Amino acid sequence: MTRLTDLSNVALPAVVRPLSIETILNEMIAEFNRIDPSFSEALQNEGEPVRIAFQVFAYREFLQRQTINDSARAIFLATSTGRDLDNLAVFWGLARRSSTPAGSTEVTLESDDNFRLRILNSSAALSVAGSQSAYEAKAIEANTLVFRAAARRTAPGAVTVTLLPLISQMASVIDQAVRTEVANYLRERSPMTDTVTVETASIVDVSVNATITIYPGPDPTTVSNQIRSNLEQLSKDRYVIGQNLALNVILGAMYIGGVTHNIVLTSPSANLTANQSQAIKINASGATLTVNVIS
Repeated sequence: MTRLTDLSNVALPAVVRPLSIETILNEMIAEFNRIDPSFSEALQNEGEPVRIAFQVFAYREFLQRQTINDSARAIFLATSTGRDLDNLAVFWGLARRSSTPAGSTEVTLESDDNFRLRILNSSAALSVAGSQSAYEAKAIEANTLVFRAAARRTAPGAVTVTLLPLISQMASVIDQAVRTEVANYLRERSPMTDTVTVETASIVDVSVNATITIYPGPDPTTVSNQIRSNLEQLSKDRYVIGQNLALNVILGAMYIGGVTHNIVLTSPSANLTANQSQAIKINASGATLTVNVIS
């Protein structure tokens, strides 16, 4: 059975319709001309009051349809956000987590992406049969510092659960106290025949060094900032225990259509591999990017 762990690539439901003000305007004009062709010439003139009126009607129709689309997105896990996601989570008996960083009085709320992942995995936590997904869901449930978890059987009756912190935090935040808390939580909810070991994932930090040649026109600084943003998003998307990262994926994130002429990637120089206890993280903010305009 294939387990769904990423909702970002789930297609929008059919109820969410593509919208275009121009299409709505043309449909309105065509229908009006069908009923009364005497205005057909006036409706082709941008300055005619009757066409301006139709443009106002089309815009209001667009806003109404957009509201319908937004309402539809609010009830699907893949697209729900904010308070809509909070209310949707009630069906699973979950609430958004909050935390107060050490030395601060500011309360930080769990992000939509993290909350959505917990909701997605919550049904697996109901299992008492010791499945892989059950161990992973319960480990995430056990402590707010755990972003992802990976469980594997290392021997008959032996289970190792690897914990991954938020991408914004150091691996050391999953310390011995957190591991002990998660281990005790799992032992209380796992089959008595399983011996559970909990470990912290090792983070494979990746430094990017590249020279990018672009076509004349775009500002090199703007291009550099966009590439860093793309690398940061890639790092978030691939921040998973045991997931490899190929060079062509990094190059794909750095390429900007219609702007990029060539990319010479100096580092990393080979495909990146992660074992069952590792997760790859790209240092996007520290990337060394040299952007040149083609001569």
